[in-house]
Formats: sequence, structure tokens, C-alpha cells
Amino acid sequence: TDGGLEWVTDYKTKVLSDRVAWTSKLTVYQPLFYSDQGLFDDLTANQISTNKLDPDIADYTMTADIDWENIFTTQITKLLSVNLYLRFIYDKYDNSVPVVLDGETLTNAGGVRAAVRKGLQIKETLALGITYRFL
Repeated sequence: TDGGLEWVTDYKTKVLSDRVAWTSKLTVYQPLFYSDQGLFDDLTANQISTNKLDPDIADYTMTADIDWENIFTTQITKLLSVNLYLRFIYDKYDNSVPVVLDGETLTNAGGVRAAVRKGLQIKETLALGITYRFL
């Protein structure tokens, strides 16, 4: 469980001589607390190195998450439309993966390592559509 502050900005405008509609949504989430933060803080230097975890992993759970969605829509002809969807996500640590300790043993080290994301995630989708309007 975590809690924090979230900022959401929506923006919509026409670009390229009003031929393309651009819709954008920026979401920033800053965690203020994370219920498993104590488990990360309790990991010893030996546990961190043995399990090949980053020494700063406890700080990753409190890093801001950024999600920026962009949709560009245009009508090429009366029947043909094109949509371009771009999404950029920065989430340093996936907080849905908890630390599981069995005594001194970290039992899900592989899952914790996989939950750390080294960079930006990008999703792109290009869609073609056929539009027919009944009058």
C-alpha cells in the first residue's frame, strides 16, 4: 500500500493548420509513504550484494512516477482517419512487488530486481480507421 500526491494535466488543441487534433495527458505521482519501505530499509548490505540489488533500492520506491499520453488524430479523407498514440512512462520501481523475507533470506530477489526499471518505457500505436457517417 502506498499513498502520495498526484498531479494530472489534460490538454487538447488543433495543430498543423487545424488538420490534426492533439490530446495530451500528463500524470505525475509522488509517493509520500510505502507500506513495505521498512523492509527495504531493513535489508543489510550483505543481503543487497548477495541478491544483486542496487544499493539505493530503498529510495526507488519514493521516486516520482511520470505517465505522459499523447494522441494525434486526423481525417485524411472523408472515409479514412489516422490515429497516432504515444505514451511515455517513467516508474523507477513497481511498488506492486513487495520484499518477501523468510528470516534473513530474501525469497523473491528475482522479482524485486525485475521491478526496478532502468529507463523510460515507450509505447507507440498507429491506427488506420474507416469512417462512414449516416445522415
